[in-house]
Amino acid sequence: MRELAFPDEPEMHTRRIAIGESRYKYYSHSGRDEVVDYRRLAEVWLSEYPEDHLRDFLGQFRGKDAQNHASAFFELFLHERLRVLCDELKVERIIPDSGKQADFLLHYSDGSALAVEALSMETVESIDENVNLVNEWVRQLTSRDFKIWFGASDGHLSATPGKRPVQDWGRRVLSKYNWAQADEAVRATGQRLIPVEPLQLGDWVVQANLWVNLPEERTERECLTIHAGRTAGSNEVPTILRQRITKKIKAKKSQRGSTPFILAVNVNDHMFDPGEEELEILHGFKPHVRFTTVRNDGKPAGLNLRGVFASDGTEGVWSTSDNKPQYSRCSAIWFFHHVGVVCPRGTRQKLYLNPFVSHDFRTLALHHFATADVGLPD
Repeated sequence: MRELAFPDEPEMHTRRIAIGESRYKYYSHSGRDEVVDYRRLAEVWLSEYPEDHLRDFLGQFRGKDAQNHASAFFELFLHERLRVLCDELKVERIIPDSGKQADFLLHYSDGSALAVEALSMETVESIDENVNLVNEWVRQLTSRDFKIWFGASDGHLSATPGKRPVQDWGRRVLSKYNWAQADEAVRATGQRLIPVEPLQLGDWVVQANLWVNLPEERTERECLTIHAGRTAGSNEVPTILRQRITKKIKAKKSQRGSTPFILAVNVNDHMFDPGEEELEILHGFKPHVRFTTVRNDGKPAGLNLRGVFASDGTEGVWSTSDNKPQYSRCSAIWFFHHVGVVCPRGTRQKLYLNPFVSHDFRTLALHHFATADVGLPD
């Protein structure tokens, strides 16, 4: 009898995950609807997973590390998706003519092959329990005009933080600007992030910013801001993703003319505009985004976003800062979004072909299936 992904036990609770609790342990006993569906789907997909790799998969899937669990589920998702798109799917095989291993190797009846490597990532690094408490104390503070965003930190938060000093600091920085001052700062700089005094708890210091809200009850106004680029952006998602993707591609070192290699990337983080930011990751473009509070019959109706691409000298995955081709060893990148417990099939996917290399029939066929959503798991 094949081993199951989760213990065959009834649901025990509907609470949220506790601080310090592993995701796997929580998912094993939660009775929340989305978790029950997640467990059911994982068992269905695991029934098709090759038994000779089952033990290694379950070791990663059941581990305490949240990122390992998420990565294992993404690989399970890919296995289910890819197995219906080829004649034979093999797990963890050497890429022909390369000497490097890929997570999946798709074989076809005509003798050709296609390699797929998986990369699942959350651009916010895992943080310890004490830092989670700081975030929780700050989240409890409310403001009509601002939010607090943390940036880089120095030192180590070894002691449990006190709620009062954290919230006293938060109230102080939230009162630093009134709305008129914040609006003036946004117009002058084009940035909705305003640096404020850092939070210091013993030897641990974390940089902080105020995020200026654009609530609907405000009067109409227009600002020009820049999201993305080398060090800025929406949570710096494009910059971090580009670095991780580039590192993964460099590790493969497959040669020109060898079996095509495709990188499948699952992004479990918010992107301001996925289509624009994916292109910026690949080509180094920087989207200039103009946002306007839209009004209808005198009442606010939301935000109107318009993006314009401009070259800013930022290196991309496909091209260098002066628009020269690079990393031709990777023939395509397949972006997925939020493949996980809430959306086990993901919320979005798009496959981008490397424009600087020639593509064989198998790569083009996979691009067609990915674009048309053909042959996807039920």
